[in-house]
Amino acid sequence: MKIGATDSSVYCWFFQVITVLSLASVVTWLSLIPRNPSFTIANMYFPSLNSKNSSVGNSSLILFDFKISNPNKGISIYYDGFFLSLYFKGVIVGTNSTPPFYQGRKNNTSWKISINAASVRHFHQGLRGGNIDFKVGVEAAVKFRIFRWKTKAHHIGYEAYLTSVKTSPNGSLSCGNDIKLHQMLKPGSRV
Repeated sequence: MKIGATDSSVYCWFFQVITVLSLASVVTWLSLIPRNPSFTIANMYFPSLNSKNSSVGNSSLILFDFKISNPNKGISIYYDGFFLSLYFKGVIVGTNSTPPFYQGRKNNTSWKISINAASVRHFHQGLRGGNIDFKVGVEAAVKFRIFRWKTKAHHIGYEAYLTSVKTSPNGSLSCGNDIKLHQMLKPGSRV
């Protein structure tokens, strides 16, 4: 039995349709995979180190300004809040958390959050000494909204190691602004 020209053109057309549909489905699937948000410390401030602000005294308050970026073009994010931890020599200096919030597509959100670090005296001695190493950790549970559908909760964790940080008399840090936190491979079970 001989395959005619019409049979081969039907097979060719069928192959082209399958190829186009496969490519379209792969592109659609790739565009709907959510990417995790990024966390950046825009600023850190230690009011107790500000020599001009004598009303603060020995306050152990540390103020953080966070910038959270949603890199997804068509996907919004629901946060169950995020949990902030400050570590010094492997010991938790202080913690705080935010309430739940929503972040729209391709959006940047700012959060001001404070930590009371009264429990670790060596941390403040290091700050007053002008040179200190510490770690900042953030954990969150997020749900992605793709069209009208919400995903299950995903646990994410980020951290930044700040080494040889020098403090200035006005309470700011010499490590600069916009410290990007790096995603941990396996976040803890805090959230």
